[in-house]
Amino acid sequence: MDYHQIKYHLVNATPFKILRSENAPLILSFFHAQFKISNRIAIPYSELLENLSFYIEEIKSFDSSAVYANTPEGYLDQWCDENHRYLRKYYEANQDDPLFELTPETEKALSWIQDLQKKEFVGTESRFFRIFELIKEVVQQSNEDPQERIDLLKSQKKKLDEEIRKIQKTGMVKAYSSTQIKERFMEASDTAHRLLSDFRQVEQNFKDFARQIQQKRLGEQLSKGTLLQFVLDTEDVIRESDQGRSFHAFYQFLSSPRHQEEMEHLVDKLYCLDDLQHMRQDLVLKHLKNHLIDAGEKIMQSNHRLAEQLRRMLDEKILMENRRAAALLSEIKKAAFRLAVHPPKERNFFYIDGEVKINMVMERKPWNPPQIPDFNCRAMEASSADTEAIDLSILFNQFYINMDTLRRNIEAALLECSSITLVELIKKYPVNNGLAEVVGYFSIASEEGYEINEDQKEEVLMTYQDETVKKFLLPRVVFKKNKKYVTLKKIIN
Repeated sequence: MDYHQIKYHLVNATPFKILRSENAPLILSFFHAQFKISNRIAIPYSELLENLSFYIEEIKSFDSSAVYANTPEGYLDQWCDENHRYLRKYYEANQDDPLFELTPETEKALSWIQDLQKKEFVGTESRFFRIFELIKEVVQQSNEDPQERIDLLKSQKKKLDEEIRKIQKTGMVKAYSSTQIKERFMEASDTAHRLLSDFRQVEQNFKDFARQIQQKRLGEQLSKGTLLQFVLDTEDVIRESDQGRSFHAFYQFLSSPRHQEEMEHLVDKLYCLDDLQHMRQDLVLKHLKNHLIDAGEKIMQSNHRLAEQLRRMLDEKILMENRRAAALLSEIKKAAFRLAVHPPKERNFFYIDGEVKINMVMERKPWNPPQIPDFNCRAMEASSADTEAIDLSILFNQFYINMDTLRRNIEAALLECSSITLVELIKKYPVNNGLAEVVGYFSIASEEGYEINEDQKEEVLMTYQDETVKKFLLPRVVFKKNKKYVTLKKIIN
């Protein structure tokens, strides 16, 4: 961050615009009262307008110098326009009353003002230990050496065993002091406030990410199949981004009923501590679970709307092509009418590529009801001579082809190269279950749209358990990356 960046932000950044505004005390105090004190994410327009009207009248009653030239309606419209962007205005499905929520920039301005408040004391011990534990956690959890992880777990187990023996011997437990409890409570509360504020930025990050992908693709001339692949890929890319991975891990953890119950139990016990009786007015941790669930669901709904917008791109593409097809058919009809009045002199004036195939309705075979076999469940007795003459080992020597294992072999091979033939794949991962395993690879190639060329043959050598080697000539199969949408593209195109 250099001189020019700082100068640019001071002039153009929305948080500084709010702070420089003549009505900054009105704006920030009203937003804090409506969104922060009540812990609400979005407020309907009618309710916000009414509250703003009362709030302006209340300020005028005790501050005679306060002059507000605009109307409450005008202020709300102004705070949402492109020059201000203090609030975001949007409509929910089947709702006529718009909703208002704080923008990430306004959250920053409120956070800066909140940080100016003098704190009872600044906790240093808990924050330092938190930093230390985070560093240690990153170092330990990034180490993939199995032996070092085992040594670490054994060390932790040894410390726990020593602590258990000490408690059993003395009957005393070392607990936090009153200062340590307050310090950690304040840190947890402050982190919770910042997390709830940062959800606006998380939602905005998803929108910016999706917009970048749309802008990159909208300028290209895409076929329906390619556009469908782009729509499906965009959802995966958003989910697999750093922001997506972090959010979905958080939401999956929070959605667990077991974790919700555990959190409720811990928070209830926290607010029962005598050392915190003067801090119980801070209820952000008390209602944190509900606030996080609401914020998480709102981001999920926002992501669904982004996906819906991308799907509408596909619908618009199909609609444009249908209109083009209708226009071409209209031109063909007009040309046909003109030729009917003035037919061409040449006998062969129209050609069709390929042979014309005519499918007559009466060529279809009539439907016959399926024959349901009738099994006789009466048990039959067999003599010992019959059972000795039958070789039952075949029934017990059956094997199962695990298709998931074959798919993993394909995926692992494609991580190293862009394409691989079936013969190369079998050399890399030798066949253990004979020709049935090869047929499994063919089944995957057929189902998932990989290339199967029956005109080209490849030679495959397989060694059986009795060490006999057999040679097979098989159609050439090529597995390539990014083939998950081939079948859909073939159908659409």
